[in-house]
Amino acid sequence: QADTRGMPTQDAVYRTQDLNGDGDANDAGEASVWLDLTGLNAGSSPFEISFDGNVAYIADTAGGSPRVYRAEDLDGNGRVEASEVNEFVKSADFVFALSVEASQGDVYSYDFLVDALVRYSDLNGDQQVDMASERFTAFDAGAIVDGAVFDFAVQGDQALITVNSFDDDLLLHLSDLNADGDFMDLGEVTTLLQFSDQGTYPQRPRSVIFYDSSAATPVPLPASILLLSGAVGGLILSGRRKKAA
Repeated sequence: QADTRGMPTQDAVYRTQDLNGDGDANDAGEASVWLDLTGLNAGSSPFEISFDGNVAYIADTAGGSPRVYRAEDLDGNGRVEASEVNEFVKSADFVFALSVEASQGDVYSYDFLVDALVRYSDLNGDQQVDMASERFTAFDAGAIVDGAVFDFAVQGDQALITVNSFDDDLLLHLSDLNADGDFMDLGEVTTLLQFSDQGTYPQRPRSVIFYDSSAATPVPLPASILLLSGAVGGLILSGRRKKAA
């Protein structure tokens, strides 16, 4: 929750649980503060959060001193204390969107000031990006597109990026074809959707995510229901969405 004159007046990450199984987290004890960002910095202004397992990475513009926090509930008490959070990136220009590529252990952010997709890699395992070699420009959007990037998703050696511009809107697909760690070589940028081509969509695209179709599995049904569902057109499939971010 970003404190934009809301209630309660606090910049915080909330932990929610449906304890009574009624499908919501609106009952007593089902929502609690997981991390008090205001307590870390009075000028906190969080924009995005992304998880790698139990570890959370939080993009925070922090009153003119942007940073990325790393937080983990190490003692399992349902709350992150000050000793369980650190500044993963101390000077992050202006981090807006944020995503974790879990298979590679990298954290990606979109930096508005340099208009680029930046990759952070904790090479020495100290839970901080404190060396120049740990910060790398993966995609220089400002040199390629004319518009504002609102969101992106990273999965392995691929990425999706949404672009809002004054005269056209785009959804870009990026591929690291030569495995050099960036998406800036010949043939590595493809336009998946363009408003000027479609005339209908995309219009002001914002959030984007990869869909893992391999996770789709049939829902087991009793025999009688199976016959009924076949009569009306087929089995129901369930899918799982996965954000790489």
